[in-house]
Amino acid sequence: MRNTGFAGIYDAKPPLTGAYMELKSDGTLYFHSQYGYGYSGTWKVVGSNRIYMKTDQGMAAYATIEGGTLTDDTGGVCVKR
Repeated sequence: MRNTGFAGIYDAKPPLTGAYMELKSDGTLYFHSQYGYGYSGTWKVVGSNRIYMKTDQGMAAYATIEGGTLTDDTGGVCVKR
């Protein structure tokens, strides 16, 4: 299941200043950490507003997207540009 409406760049809220994530409409993602490291991976929709993300290094997370706000299951929050 793909929802290209979720695609876009999401900026992390403090304390992750400078971090952002790009969810691309082709199902790939890029995460730029607050430390300057970049990670590529994939993402997919797993519910009406839930996504599953996995980096090429094997890190994985679920998140909920509501109204342009992405919140992962650890409480990290990113806001769509």
